Amino acid sequence: TLGYNGDLEMVFIELPKFKKSLNELKTILEKWIFFMKEVDDLEVKPDVFKEDEVFKEAFDLASRINLSKEELDILERQSIFIQDRR
Repeated sequence: TLGYNGDLEMVFIELPKFKKSLNELKTILEKWIFFMKEVDDLEVKPDVFKEDEVFKEAFDLASRINLSKEELDILERQSIFIQDRR
């Protein structure tokens, strides 16, 4: 994680040992650990993640990973169309 002073902090986590639930998440680090562990099983974005724009991007990226090549092509064409309209 990138600290407020710009220093890089490395954190090693054993995901199976992380047992906190959504309502127990307090720090940004705990939220990232939960995200990495549970993103494949989440059907909707939990409220605890909606307040931070970085998690919006992370959820968008995670949803694209599971798309087929055809679905990615459609998504890209839609994005280009929206940009062209702007």
